Parts: sequence; C-alpha cells; structure tokens
Amino acid sequence: MPYLHWDIKDQLDKREKVVAQKIRGGGVEDAGWNRDQKLVNAYLRDKHPLHIRRTLDQYYYHTLKDTRKRDLDQVVSRYQKDMPPESKVLTMVDQLWLWVLRGPDGQPETVVNCFPQRDAWKPSEDPDEHGYTDVLRHIKLHLLTEPSSVRHAYGLAGLIASKCSRAYLDIGSVEERLRFPEIYEIAVGDVVSTCLAILDQRVH
Repeated sequence: MPYLHWDIKDQLDKREKVVAQKIRGGGVEDAGWNRDQKLVNAYLRDKHPLHIRRTLDQYYYHTLKDTRKRDLDQVVSRYQKDMPPESKVLTMVDQLWLWVLRGPDGQPETVVNCFPQRDAWKPSEDPDEHGYTDVLRHIKLHLLTEPSSVRHAYGLAGLIASKCSRAYLDIGSVEERLRFPEIYEIAVGDVVSTCLAILDQRVH
C-alpha cells in the first residue's frame, strides 16, 4: 500500500548517488555511508530487489529517467523557497507491505509488516528530532494507551494501515516545514486568491 511521508533532500541525494553507482555497475561500500545508503547498496540489484522510497514524481512518473527538477517544484518545496537552504523537506511515497498469517487452527494470529524508517539525521538539523511524525512510534503509542482497541490480528493490521495512511496529514509537528495540512491550505488559498483577482479584473 503506498502512503505519503517525507524526507530530507540531502538524504534523497545520498540515496540517489548510491542508485546511480549501482546502475553504472559499481557498488563498493563507502566507509562514510549511512544505514540507508548501505541498505540500498546491498539490496537494490538483488534478485528480490529493494523498493526504495520515491518522491511524488518518481512514483507517479515512474518511466522518467530524471525527476530532480520536478521534485524541487513540489508544493512543499515551493513553500520552503525562502527558508535557509539546509534540511529542505520533500514529500515522499513510501510503501507498506503487510501480511496476516493464519495459525494451525486456521485463525489469523500473526501480522508481518514492513515500511521504511526515516534514517537518523543530525539531531541539531533534524526537523523532527522528537519523532512526532514517526509512524512506528505512533503505532506503539496507540498500543500502549489503547490496548483494548486491538483484539485480533486483523485489528492490528488495520491499525498499522491506518497510521501509515494518515501519517502525512494527521500527525502534527511543532516544526513549520512538517505542518503539511497548513502548507497545502496556504497553497490552495493562494490559488483561489489569484483566480478571484483574475475574475475581478475581467468583470471590471
């Protein structure tokens, strides 16, 4: 299941550098690589290839060879254009893989799931150093605060899918760059204002 989340542009650039190296036939691990880069290097060309995180345009226009220009023209990117250059945020499309396995009696009893974890960033520059937008953290918090809400494997699967699908717009953050509902509200408001101004000029 695809769902929206976010990443730092610098992390995306590092990941794509490894991808480009693998495509050219290289792939010697660099001592300075982070965990994300090592994962991509190890599994990108595996017989069971890794499904890496994609930007909106990489996901939607999957046949394009290069989406870098389009990636910098996201609504979120335009909102940050007057902010300091470091730690720019991009909207990403992540994937949730989830299976509900039946036990010997035929009843669903085990949930196996996998989704990307945003790699650790420099604490001083991480827009979400406290994990307000961390999906796994919110799943665990829900299970701790409302344990009775999950009574069976399908209930847990539903909770995981729900937290993933709502993470981008529902999970609040004190960091301005991660207040996605507000960013889209401002963008839509700007478009409406522009359209009304054009209509007003035509009327007069």
